[in-house]
Amino acid sequence: LLTASVFLSSCQQPNEALNDRKKRENETEIDQYIKQNNLVATKTEEGLYFIQTKIVPTGQAPLTGDEVKYHYVTRRLDGVIVDSTNIAGNIPATVILNGLSTKNITLGRYAGLLRLKQGEEGSVLAPSYSDGGRVGTLLLPQYASVRYDLRIVSVRTENQQIEEYIKANNIAVTTKTDDGIRVSVTQARPDSVAITTGKTVTLKFTGKLLNGTKFDSN
Repeated sequence: LLTASVFLSSCQQPNEALNDRKKRENETEIDQYIKQNNLVATKTEEGLYFIQTKIVPTGQAPLTGDEVKYHYVTRRLDGVIVDSTNIAGNIPATVILNGLSTKNITLGRYAGLLRLKQGEEGSVLAPSYSDGGRVGTLLLPQYASVRYDLRIVSVRTENQQIEEYIKANNIAVTTKTDDGIRVSVTQARPDSVAITTGKTVTLKFTGKLLNGTKFDSN
């Protein structure tokens, strides 16, 4: 009991909150990991550590609105793999870049993708306090530091996504605006009243993503 008491007191400083203690422990663990593995890491503004492992200067850089397909391997800093895409079957994960949104992707993976181009590879060392969106598991506790190994397979711009969708679904575009909006009239009413500025319009609508997911309707 005395030995355990001495050990715990050495790990926790007086009046230190749990989150502060875990943050300090994560930083120490990652710093030791970088030194032991002779890594060249850059600390990002999000508090993550980024390591570029493959550079493709001519690769397409992903921007907001782009669709990114990528492979990843998630491992603890002791080397145990806790999650990954199906790399052997070449089934990558997909994310649409949306500013600071990290839905269905952790902040560590998301921030890493923003620093890579198509075909490039890199790793992110993420302390738990900077890895928003991660849910703790038995293999990877919530307060554990983690390493993400990333590779971008493909990048599709919004324009590419729309054009491929139009082609795949045989959509006849009747109007394209200067800001890139495509309109397809599916039921024409040439003798009906025209919609002009100042008129009140009642309409039925359904909003869907290009993958078919409905996000809004009246």
